[in-house]
Amino acid sequence: MPQNRFHNRPERRFVRPDDNYILFDVGASGELGNSKVTGFVSVNTTASKNDGNYQAITIGVRVPL
Repeated sequence: MPQNRFHNRPERRFVRPDDNYILFDVGASGELGNSKVTGFVSVNTTASKNDGNYQAITIGVRVPL
């Protein structure tokens, strides 16, 4: 196994998947009324075994220029 240039330990070549958390992403969008304006909402949640949970909500409006 090749050595890392910055440390005297073997360099890892492959990253294994982590089974300590689950990521949930949900989103929706739609036109607001009869205009060309679009509203959207996105919800992101992480459920972790070791480090706690994380939640985020994004709400936005897209207006054509």
